[in-house]
Amino acid sequence: MGAQDLVSVFEAINMAEAEMINMALKAAGIQAAVEKTASPLDGLTSIGEGTEVMVREEDEEKALQVIEDYLAEMDLADEDIGDDEDDDEADD
Repeated sequence: MGAQDLVSVFEAINMAEAEMINMALKAAGIQAAVEKTASPLDGLTSIGEGTEVMVREEDEEKALQVIEDYLAEMDLADEDIGDDEDDDEADD
């Protein structure tokens, strides 16, 4: 993938989040790359500003849909976990 052909489709809060998105894109058959730009706060905080997931321009639309679906799935998983905690509190 040439750098001139890449577009950013997601800016992650940290490298782990970027890698999860990267893996979801690759599972959908989309070549992706994680690009981290240097920050003056590197090493001082867990937030990795400038950590972007990049794809080829022709894959942008499909990639955005894959990311939207992935994030929706993660939100549902978080809600399910929260529901389990609520059920435990109701049992007390």
